[in-house]
Amino acid sequence: MKKIYAPPVEPHTWFEAFETPEERALRAEVREFAWANFEHQRDECDAKFRCKHLLPLVPEKGYLATVVAKEHGGEGQSLSTSVIIAQEMGGVIPSLAAYRAVNGNFVSKPLEEFGTPEQIDRFLRPLCAAEYTTALAISEPTAGSVV
Repeated sequence: MKKIYAPPVEPHTWFEAFETPEERALRAEVREFAWANFEHQRDECDAKFRCKHLLPLVPEKGYLATVVAKEHGGEGQSLSTSVIIAQEMGGVIPSLAAYRAVNGNFVSKPLEEFGTPEQIDRFLRPLCAAEYTTALAISEPTAGSVV
């Protein structure tokens, strides 16, 4: 079965009508970046179930640890910025958008909030630069990976 992806020229969400001009500009910028850098590798990533090699390109543009404060190595941006980036990257390679979210939000933000200064220096800063990668496993009694 052939997978269907979002086209490069259409918005991936109707929320664009509620965005500020800056957010719309960011959406267009991320869409262009994602299509130019990742689209030609999409089939290979899907076939191998791997996109880890693409993650280091993401922080170069400031698209990884968007919700982490600048003083801790992140971008200090809003959650809406992170959502826009996720939507546009997800329109090209969904697994890369998920990988970015786990690395840049789900692991990094709690580490920033609850980590010691030593943990922030040792783990958070390298996470924000994609020098380290993370994983996330969730399971519940009636759902998750063990069911």
